Amino acid sequence: MSDAEIDAKYPVGGSVYKVVLDCSQSNIALGLLLKPGEDGRPVVKTVRPGGKALGKVSVGDTILATTYVGLTNISENSWGKADRGWVDTATVSYDDANAAMTTNANTIGLILDHEYKPSGGGARVVTSSNGEDAKAWAKAKAAELKAKRSR
Repeated sequence: MSDAEIDAKYPVGGSVYKVVLDCSQSNIALGLLLKPGEDGRPVVKTVRPGGKALGKVSVGDTILATTYVGLTNISENSWGKADRGWVDTATVSYDDANAAMTTNANTIGLILDHEYKPSGGGARVVTSSNGEDAKAWAKAKAAELKAKRSR
């Protein structure tokens, strides 16, 4: 999703807020420990002292969306171009949301909600942390990029 699409879906205000955090050293430096929420969306379990998220993100907040970086225009003569977008955590598994977060290089954008309450069709299936869904997501992304490259 583009910036405009995600901003329209999750406008900042009330309990919803957006942060951009430095992850240039690593995602571990963010100091965030997450857990799956009732509907599978990532929820902040811990904000570690000294982490980049300290004072910007609160325990219990639900991640509604996160940025990701993928490569486009890959060819035999080019490594490609970094393409940044947004992943709506309502549309992917917990593992896929975490996988998307790890693709950011210098900064990571997050849209969070202090008062999020799951609504609608019940809880989504929450996957284990064995990475199977993340691998499927990465495989699908690779196939998509390969198809774009061959056009």
